Amino acid sequence: MISSLMVPVLLLAVGAAVFLPAPADAGARVVQHLLGVVVQVLAAASAAVLLHQAARGYARGERERRVWLVGAGAAAVWTAGVLVYAVREWSGQPRTYPSLADGFLVGASLLLAAALADEFRLVSPMLTRGQRLLLIASGLILWGVVIGRFMWPIVAAPLAGVEKGLGLFYASTVALLFPLALGPAVAFRGGASGYVWIGVAAGVLALAAANLGFAYLTTYDLYSDAHPINLLRVAGLAGLGASAAWQRRTIEAL
Repeated sequence: MISSLMVPVLLLAVGAAVFLPAPADAGARVVQHLLGVVVQVLAAASAAVLLHQAARGYARGERERRVWLVGAGAAAVWTAGVLVYAVREWSGQPRTYPSLADGFLVGASLLLAAALADEFRLVSPMLTRGQRLLLIASGLILWGVVIGRFMWPIVAAPLAGVEKGLGLFYASTVALLFPLALGPAVAFRGGASGYVWIGVAAGVLALAAANLGFAYLTTYDLYSDAHPINLLRVAGLAGLGASAAWQRRTIEAL
């Protein structure tokens, strides 16, 4: 029987097999598109389940339980967003950006930010003032690099305000989510929970980078369900799922 920890690993391996090879013909391209949607949905849905299982390891009313439950909600909303995008794409509707799917992805990002901010507040007393300042500075530097390197051409282009706003939002999530996730990893460094939150931070960074790449590529009409950028999404969701599974094991071992 496959353990819960192996599910994200297997999905990541499948994602690499789907997104990295270049299709040889039109038939292979259609199959790659279909498999690309399926593996994204499975990665998001499995992350939601594993995050929910991690939350159940805590008693009702515990703040950590709320953190993991909100994270599970974020993964569930992300699943819905991928499904909405797939239905629009495969039903022959014209590709639009922003679309309803982006609304789900924004909602998922906000839920994930709420979960991480809750955990950051919980561990903040365990961080030194210098560590907190360093985390804030890293977020600001990351935001500046992302805006200057990737988003400025979009912000400066004659595009609709909502499109520019969405690009800025995706750029800002990179700078916000990663420091929030890294804070608990620093606070718990050296312990089992420290490794869990390193995995969460890596998963969050991959997801935020995938959103940023999605916004950039879609603006220039370069995105597709089979684009290798989607492997970052699968990797991010796999990172969250694996971290949640490891957290559940850690709780059960106590």
